[in-house]
Amino acid sequence: MEVHHHPEVEKKGFKEYILEGLMIFLAVMMGFFAESLREHITDRNKEREYIQSMISDLKKDTANFSRTIHRNDYCISGLDSLISLLNSPDRDQHGSDLYYLARVSIYRVSLFQPSDRVYSEMKSSGNLRLISTAAMADSITTYYHDVEDWKIQNETVRELTLNYFNSAVKVFDGAVFQKMLNDPRSRFPELPRPAGNPALVSTNKADIAEMTGNAHFLYARVSTRVKGSAKSYLHRATSLIKILKKQYDLDDE
Repeated sequence: MEVHHHPEVEKKGFKEYILEGLMIFLAVMMGFFAESLREHITDRNKEREYIQSMISDLKKDTANFSRTIHRNDYCISGLDSLISLLNSPDRDQHGSDLYYLARVSIYRVSLFQPSDRVYSEMKSSGNLRLISTAAMADSITTYYHDVEDWKIQNETVRELTLNYFNSAVKVFDGAVFQKMLNDPRSRFPELPRPAGNPALVSTNKADIAEMTGNAHFLYARVSTRVKGSAKSYLHRATSLIKILKKQYDLDDE
């Protein structure tokens, strides 16, 4: 009868169990640190890409702010001259100038729309957390929060412009405006002055007062809010571009 002997199993010492446990722990920790490092590198790359795109948006803002300031300077100057001529004692002698100023000045009103595509995407996706510097995140958020005011300004200017149009049709002959617009020399936003000395449709005191009032409120909004704010935000957008380029070392990209 055969006798089966069980193979002898070498018993591990306490130190060996400790060593194996330590090696497993180190392997898990190394994997954890490797994954954390990978996520960190990925996040920093995404952050840099977002910032590069944001700088492109800010450059669009600076160009639009500059155009807004330039065009609104013409609007302000034109409305100021229109108000003066409408209320001058020799108004009837300036028909061509009045029609020209009434139509061309309103062409120059420029509404600014912020280029906030990248910021809005980061905000909606929760990726604003990628901005690694708290001060930088605050600067970006403050700029885009404040620039939202422009959307409110746009609505106000549109309303004032509509009021202007409604009063203009009471005082000016639309047929004269049509000839100006269809003139072969017409090049937006510039229009040729009408020939001769076209008469106003109405010189009624109430109509002139309404026209003057609506021209004034549009002038006031454009000059004190839109134009003034545009200069401030142009400076802020330019400064933010410089700060972002310096922070992310993007000057040569």
